[in-house]
Amino acid sequence: MFLQFLCMLFPPITAVVLRNRFKKEKRSAFRNIIEYLIFALIINSVVVFIISILLGYEINNLRNFKIQFASLYILLSVILTVIVVFLTCSIRIKAELNPVELHNMTALKLIIKNVVTALLLFSSLIIWFSAIWILNNFGLVTPEKLIFQMNVPLKGTDINFIKSYVLNCIVTSVLLLIFFMTIINVRWKNRLIIKVWLLSKSLSIPFSPHLFFKKFSVAVAGVFLTTGIVNFAISMDIKGFYNFTFNNSQFIKQNFVDTKNVKLEFPKEKRNLIYILLESMEVTYMSKEHGGAQPVNLIPELTELASDNISFCNSKLGGAYQLPGTGWTIAAMVSQTSGIPLRIPIGDNSYGRYGSFLPGAMTLGDILEDQGYNQTLMVGSDADFGGRKDLFTQHGNFKVLDYFTAIKDGVIPEGYKVWWGFEDNILYEYAKDELLNLSQQDKPFNFTLLTVDTHHVGGYVCSVCQQNQGYSFPSVLSCASRQVSNFIEWIKDQDFYDNTTVVIAGDHLSMETKFFEDLDENYIRTTYNAFLNSAITRGDQRSREFSTLDMFPTILASMGVAIDGDRLGLGTNLFSQQPTLLEKYGIDEVIEELNKSSRFYNNRFLHPN
Repeated sequence: MFLQFLCMLFPPITAVVLRNRFKKEKRSAFRNIIEYLIFALIINSVVVFIISILLGYEINNLRNFKIQFASLYILLSVILTVIVVFLTCSIRIKAELNPVELHNMTALKLIIKNVVTALLLFSSLIIWFSAIWILNNFGLVTPEKLIFQMNVPLKGTDINFIKSYVLNCIVTSVLLLIFFMTIINVRWKNRLIIKVWLLSKSLSIPFSPHLFFKKFSVAVAGVFLTTGIVNFAISMDIKGFYNFTFNNSQFIKQNFVDTKNVKLEFPKEKRNLIYILLESMEVTYMSKEHGGAQPVNLIPELTELASDNISFCNSKLGGAYQLPGTGWTIAAMVSQTSGIPLRIPIGDNSYGRYGSFLPGAMTLGDILEDQGYNQTLMVGSDADFGGRKDLFTQHGNFKVLDYFTAIKDGVIPEGYKVWWGFEDNILYEYAKDELLNLSQQDKPFNFTLLTVDTHHVGGYVCSVCQQNQGYSFPSVLSCASRQVSNFIEWIKDQDFYDNTTVVIAGDHLSMETKFFEDLDENYIRTTYNAFLNSAITRGDQRSREFSTLDMFPTILASMGVAIDGDRLGLGTNLFSQQPTLLEKYGIDEVIEELNKSSRFYNNRFLHPN
């Protein structure tokens, strides 16, 4: 203990004694104590910073104060003490207020200057706060995602997102703008004179807030705007935008397999498909022993479903990598049902211009429609959001059931709305009615269900969730796992199950940035998958390096469809021995190429001849 006290107490005492001796001042004991405490705080804080941050020593507890360490601590403290004593004895600073002559400008010039300053400041504030808001709510934003969202209507967006942006970005910017403009236009009657004495030399530094703001307000606002734009560009991956716009890649063209030209052989008795897309469901939520990243398994029921059935993996359980153009809901739906990413080039609003969704693509819905399937898409929100309704009605003529049809069908009362529309426990009951209806038809069916409770930010705590104190997202995940399991048990009890393949998949990686703050940086996040009652079994149990693009041919194969060549789009049938793109090229190369522009993609899928 002696070394610890010596390290922390001796240098400040030395500083006080030396300062009093050099300045030849007699001070009261109270002033000496106050001065000692100030010196102690400054010296020890700086020394700790130097040792821990700059030199890399760990200061976890007092036991680290060994002889060698203590010697270094005291040496640095003594050096810093000498510097502090020299500065406090050699430098004296005094501030005065003197009257200042006001320089008025014409009313017109003042108005113009204030308008320009206000516009620059408001723009810069919006840009700064927007960058912070986007990163906090969505994490890393990819070019294709941002461009797509700019090209589709906001209809169906959760109102809480809009409120959050308005409050945190627009309202905050307006309030700060009012504050800054008030400061800028205050008519200061005095100017501040700062006098500095260094040994025998003196220096006077005049500072007039009024004149400074009047003269340089536009320049300061311009600098602030410039730094805001640079920060936004870095946060939004400006290099990615360049590659996405100008750096053309042949990768998609070289590896694309046209589904229209592939022989697909369906079994004599066509199987039904129940395809459950779980919002933001990852393997990450499992315990470490199962391949996740949690000390406690947050999704035990989903883990059991994957363990007891077929789940393609890259390590233990689950494991689809997320590639560019597949990382949000509608992009995930495109990638998993057509084997291609979703992308719209900058400056080409193809989505809105042509009124059609990927007219050159062939999807799972297109294939099953040609085979005579009845098809339904069910979501617990507005199906128009993100173009989901367009995708499924234009590729497979799906019957679409969403928030508005739920009101029409009496599932929820008029005016009822929570979260993005209505919660998953109601969605599953709605799904049961539709499945019974489909099963009574004389055609095979494809029922696609998209959940919503696990959407960011924070997820939705419904009436059947077991809410824990504090952060709600883990409780929402566990609740979602239980609800899926209960729904699967109901499906298994139905007569149609024997001839039905059930596919459960996470649509994309979660954007719940808060949940992943403490995640091991070496852990690779992947989406969940499980195939129940598949028409075929796996030939081997080897780990696969695969992406959500591979779900397209794999889902068809699980329905008993024989695929000539075992590849569709950019995807590979995981039941086969064919290598995936990730296994062939490696994930880094695939990501690099898919981040680039592709004229082949634009001409083939967005506006084909």
